[in-house]
Amino acid sequence: MEGEQQMIETDDKTPMDLYGRRTSRCDFVFPVHYKTSDRQGADCLLNLSVGGLFLRTDSPLRPGERIEMRLSFPGVLDSTAVEGEVRWTRLENSAPRGVGVAFRGLEPRTRRQIDRLLMLGGAFRPRRLVAFEAEPDRAPAPSVQTLRAVFLEPNRALQSIFRYAIKKFVHLADSVHRELDLDVASDRASCLTLLQEKLYSVLIIDFDRLEASPAELIALIRSNVRNAALPIVGLSGNGMASSALELPRSNTMILRKPIALEPLFRTLSVMLVTAGDGGPT
Repeated sequence: MEGEQQMIETDDKTPMDLYGRRTSRCDFVFPVHYKTSDRQGADCLLNLSVGGLFLRTDSPLRPGERIEMRLSFPGVLDSTAVEGEVRWTRLENSAPRGVGVAFRGLEPRTRRQIDRLLMLGGAFRPRRLVAFEAEPDRAPAPSVQTLRAVFLEPNRALQSIFRYAIKKFVHLADSVHRELDLDVASDRASCLTLLQEKLYSVLIIDFDRLEASPAELIALIRSNVRNAALPIVGLSGNGMASSALELPRSNTMILRKPIALEPLFRTLSVMLVTAGDGGPT
């Protein structure tokens, strides 16, 4: 039955669940472009292991079907074509809907990069979301870093929701001890002004409520040398942004809404950690 996490073992005694997938996996959210013998599309991965992934999709993929996917994660995983096989589906009366995919023959370099991504993601261990506001103020540690974020969102109600969510991210991430400096822009012009005046750690954009073309806006932001490597996370619920941008692009990730907080925080945490390093190895 769906949801029963029974355990079985392979011949090498590695634990697996009832779907035959490795149990050492990590919840992320990032785009996956894929194609099969009769369709192609772009959806989001929701969790990952060295053995496979869960792809959130409404496409009617079938168990046993071969699938070719293109995976990438800024600073960690090169844009890589990976072959897989659909092992199980969850497409009716379930949330999130999608399919479990087992990898078929990862290249050693790709496996190393996925291992590193899992290691970095595993370092994000959020505390419970309860009583977030109730904890007493604590003096910052001497080594504290400031997370400088800008959020481009025209809707004031969503601005307030995001302020609360990003405060949770800063507060709950045990591996990322930061103070928060958050600015909110209501339109493209004010966002560009903020980016000109300050150096930010990350830019988050709700593409659904902007009239500007996502590709043109990101190109304009990147044209300023100080923002050339700025991590940019775009949110889109209608697929417009994902189709408008030819992913992957360096330090840019377009995510399909709705998105659960913890995988989003983990993905954002890894993007921030890797923004200044030498890239995939």
